[in-house]
Amino acid sequence: MLAGSIEQITACPTQPFSDAACGFLDDLSKILMHTPEAKRFADVISFAYWCRGAHIGRLRDEWIRRSGGRLQMGRGLVLHIAPANVPVNFAFSFAFSLLAGNSNIVRVPSKPFEQIEVICAAIERLLHEYPALLKTNLFVRYPSDSDITDRLSRKADARMVWGGNETIATLRAKPCKPRCVDVVFPDRYSAALIDADVMANADAGKIKRIAQGFYNDTYLMDQNACSSPHMVLWLNAEEGGGSDTGIERFWQAVRDCAERQYQLQDAIAVDKYVHLCEDILNGLDILAVKRYDSILYRVSLKTIPEEAFRLRGAGGFFYEVRLESLEQLKSMVNEDWQTLTCHGIDFRLVGETIAGLNLKGIDRVVPIGSGLDIDIFWDGYDIISQLSRLIVLE
Repeated sequence: MLAGSIEQITACPTQPFSDAACGFLDDLSKILMHTPEAKRFADVISFAYWCRGAHIGRLRDEWIRRSGGRLQMGRGLVLHIAPANVPVNFAFSFAFSLLAGNSNIVRVPSKPFEQIEVICAAIERLLHEYPALLKTNLFVRYPSDSDITDRLSRKADARMVWGGNETIATLRAKPCKPRCVDVVFPDRYSAALIDADVMANADAGKIKRIAQGFYNDTYLMDQNACSSPHMVLWLNAEEGGGSDTGIERFWQAVRDCAERQYQLQDAIAVDKYVHLCEDILNGLDILAVKRYDSILYRVSLKTIPEEAFRLRGAGGFFYEVRLESLEQLKSMVNEDWQTLTCHGIDFRLVGETIAGLNLKGIDRVVPIGSGLDIDIFWDGYDIISQLSRLIVLE
């Protein structure tokens, strides 16, 4: 047990965005912002910044506007299964459900990330100042092969599961209440979409800012986040034209960011080289490969792959392909696609293309640098609505 009280845990649903929930998150933000250990971790500070009262207030106002004043209540007790490779995800999952009006049991990753200890220590301290929330929230760590999840599933009114497809399938097979709702976040695929002509005509400062945003979307999580791009799609990138200059300027700027900020581990460097060798041996339709030392790999493809979602990099390994038009997304996008981080493209045009092509994938279109900005609208879900029930008044 990392935070909360296992003897007292009860399901006590409230209306979404209760004063207690909003106040708790604002106070948690203040504690983390003033905790020396927290300042060592950019992801912890990002979570703290997300929790601040001004931001939560904007989320509340937007949700009330969208909900049209309907009466809703939390579903009850939510079981959270956090992903093993993203340290702070469990905290966002908890915050979403708390804002939706639920009690929570949160299973954090088994791997002892320091970020988890820092956040849970702050939550434990703060829960004692919110007696009602102390009775309704619990943070625990236990082995994945334990039967504890089975027992908790039987008590849950909803389950939030973040992880691989196998993890989700295993959880769904566990007994649960007839009305239990599963909100699942499986493996997803993301890419960046950039207008090469815009990049070619950008000044050096602009390219540096875009490269920094791309670095934040990718290297900060070693491309492990579902919204981290694995592939760059170049629009208006006719070979041999001025757009080639824009493409090269972009990658060189990304390489400069990574060289200054990224701590390349020997194991990741080896994995990237092995990954490239496997692509070649597997007959991937490669046009060219460019390595910027070991810190950045560019694998340019001759043709658009039909199963692009299988092409995944890590630690600075990227595929790229040139598109003649946005309509070519039709041949590569499936339900596994989540986020397009974009630059130089009209977002409304991208949205209209997604709708016009009847694509089953792409749930988010955001600027480069905003890929990791998680929110209550995620993976195509309105999470607050998913984790609450509607009370019809006639």
